[in-house]
Amino acid sequence: MNRPMKTLICIGALLTACGGDDSTPRTGELNLQVTDAPVDSAEQVVIRFTGVSYKPAGGAPLQVVFDAPKDIDLLALAGGDAAPLVSNAVLPAGAYEWLRLDVDAAFDTVYDSYIVIAGNQYELRVPSGAESGLKLNGGFTVPQGGAASYTLDFDLRRSIVEPVGQPGYFLKSVIRMVNNAEVGTLAGVVDGALVASACTGSATGAVYLYQGADVTPDDVDGLDAEPVASGSVAMQGDGNYHYTIAFLSPGSYTATYTCDTATDLPESSELLAYAGTTNVVISTGVTTTQDFLP
Repeated sequence: MNRPMKTLICIGALLTACGGDDSTPRTGELNLQVTDAPVDSAEQVVIRFTGVSYKPAGGAPLQVVFDAPKDIDLLALAGGDAAPLVSNAVLPAGAYEWLRLDVDAAFDTVYDSYIVIAGNQYELRVPSGAESGLKLNGGFTVPQGGAASYTLDFDLRRSIVEPVGQPGYFLKSVIRMVNNAEVGTLAGVVDGALVASACTGSATGAVYLYQGADVTPDDVDGLDAEPVASGSVAMQGDGNYHYTIAFLSPGSYTATYTCDTATDLPESSELLAYAGTTNVVISTGVTTTQDFLP
């Protein structure tokens, strides 16, 4: 446990002491892990995390700096895999307004955060990263005397942007935060004949997932319906094309398959071809199967 974390434990102890004879702990534990919705044409997306800041409701932010930076390749975390970022952090219990992931990501010729495309390494920059890092404005709760675990899902299809006239790439804060106690999974097979008819070359496409039923699919452009998650389609050892989209909040969604992901740029509108658009329902602790046929 690093020194800043010990400071937070002392904060918790003071909160308990203020209650006189009340021995109920007024702290809880928080666990964070990261995963990603992959992006086409990249071999690596490495982020250097240096700490996390938390904003209690009605209180001042609490900053925890890691003893050593954590370099995580997000593209190694597809298909339901995740990497731990914060383990058993002791924080004052209660509601929190936001958290911020502190990162080293600037155009400074230091390749701490970077993307690899076609074997070439480019710097990643978080706009205003020195001031705001990667900020998540969704609230969360640290239970008194208990533990909470959340997954931070980076949507790289929507967050990796190539700036005009500047070196490297931008990394925008497009991240879902979900409670691990309340998530399900969508998985299935895309028929090989559908892949062959929709794709050219080595492309295999992806499944896009939209919040709500009967949504008309749209590309990633910041307008109209935006996919809340996606899963790349890839051939596995059984000779079939599979996809998995994990860490989904329960509810109704619209799923569709497209092979035009390589041309789907996050800050412009493209006309994509979709196949097999259908409604799906995600339930907590359940893997929902949805196959896509010709």
